[in-house]
Amino acid sequence: MKIGIVALEARALFEPASQARFGGAEWRAATFAKGLAATGEHEITMVLGSLDPESARTVDGVRLVFDTTFPARRRRFPWLRWSRFRPSLLYEIPRAGLRRLRWGAPPWRVRVPSLAALELDAVLCFGVNEVSATVLHSLAGSGARRVLFLASDGDLDEAFVRGEGKAPYGVPGSLGRALLEDADALAVQRVGQQERLRERFDR
Repeated sequence: MKIGIVALEARALFEPASQARFGGAEWRAATFAKGLAATGEHEITMVLGSLDPESARTVDGVRLVFDTTFPARRRRFPWLRWSRFRPSLLYEIPRAGLRRLRWGAPPWRVRVPSLAALELDAVLCFGVNEVSATVLHSLAGSGARRVLFLASDGDLDEAFVRGEGKAPYGVPGSLGRALLEDADALAVQRVGQQERLRERFDR
């Protein structure tokens, strides 16, 4: 089975020398990737973010591919994330601004063609956020089973029930509701989240 796992900021968990920052969701994603690869039963691809094109490579049995096109990574000014600033990266600011104007549509409604090109049987993404929404939208109709792992109780915020406003950490209610309804499968952390999903979203 070909399984893709999307965690754009998880590079340091495979290549510590990068010194890139990561959080709990990235740690979970990398742990899943390495654990599944260790079984030898699946072909695991990890999708990481990058500012520049990079060749795919394999670490700990996980094939790493690098994507430069995810719009959600470039949403806030200056629409970039740099772990270490270099003057040569200043050209990214106007380029990212032009992308923002050209897309027009919310970033999570822009398809990322490189995901479909992976020809996955399933894809795993973590947390109710713009990256996960982009993944689900990009692979809609592809035949890949799209699985969303909840990252915290905040992923079932009241704003997502209403489908309006914003959750405390800034995700639009409309995005959260659509994401929770659209995922082919949802994975929870505890029974309480499962009960809340049933009560609030009939999932």
